[in-house]
Amino acid sequence: MSEENKFNFEYICKKIITDRISLVVFLLLGLLVGIFVATQTPQYYTAQTLLAPEQTGKSSLSESVENTLKDLEVDFNTNIGADGVYPALYPDIFSTKSFIVELFSVPVTLETGITKTYYRHLVEDTKLGLAAQAKRSIMKLFPKKKAATSGEDKLDPFRLTDEQEDMVELIQGSVACIYNRRAGIICITAVDQDPHVAASLVDTLQNRLKRFVADYKTQKERIALSNAQKALDESRAEYEKAKKRYTAFADANQDVTLQTIGTQLATLENELQIAYQHYEKRQKQLQKSRADVQYADPVFVQLSSPTIPNHPSGISPLTIVLIWVLLFVVLDGLWVVGIKERVSFTKSQN
Repeated sequence: MSEENKFNFEYICKKIITDRISLVVFLLLGLLVGIFVATQTPQYYTAQTLLAPEQTGKSSLSESVENTLKDLEVDFNTNIGADGVYPALYPDIFSTKSFIVELFSVPVTLETGITKTYYRHLVEDTKLGLAAQAKRSIMKLFPKKKAATSGEDKLDPFRLTDEQEDMVELIQGSVACIYNRRAGIICITAVDQDPHVAASLVDTLQNRLKRFVADYKTQKERIALSNAQKALDESRAEYEKAKKRYTAFADANQDVTLQTIGTQLATLENELQIAYQHYEKRQKQLQKSRADVQYADPVFVQLSSPTIPNHPSGISPLTIVLIWVLLFVVLDGLWVVGIKERVSFTKSQN
């Protein structure tokens, strides 16, 4: 074997084809290994939705500066106004444990029609890949002290068990929120081995995000609305009391013409008018507070709704088999040219 032929691709291909027995053996091995890996690799489905949040304020920057910042992917709307939760923070919300733990009890309906909690679905229906199976086998060699509680039935967000911690990490890798600063679009995705669960989970995630943002942005207005309702109830009670006093006094002194009685009746009537004016004022304040809550409530434009994916994402089983077959063909080339031919060359020298 000459040094020139050692790295000659055409020469290597000819040697592989010439040694047909070795080629068939390696092809069969690659096919068997590829089929085994493909059958042990779970298929995942990805569902997504696109949202466009409203801007919290108007930028005072010039158009040319805004375009330059967009080219640099700088979110110049990040700190506009006094808004503490802006779109660039939404991905961080998804990564928090408190947000993930709330998904444990979310009901999901599988493709088979069975409904169970998302936590139970992950525990009972998730098929592990080869790497996860190997990791679990290794972890069994080093057993940990069993926790007193596990599962979602006895959940303490402040003290998660090992099983719950593993589930949090699994969910964090299955859901994502991506904010495109340039386009101002939020993309929410969920990955699951069941297409129905993936679509249902995306819908749940977008609703949870909308509720979280709405609760934060309307917090002050909702407090003001609650105070306005209390003030209205108090003014209504005062008005009813003044009305009862005036009515009772007027009914009791219908036939009395004394000046003192008339003066007292006029005083009660003035108190009734004042109470009614306060009541009307509180009503207007309540209406204004309700309008403030509606105005502060953020608006999300739904660019695309979550749909059930028809095809799995990632590498297909056929591609996995072809990759392993090709890998074993390369190994066959190393065997024929690198080992078998070298051994024959050494024997011929002796």
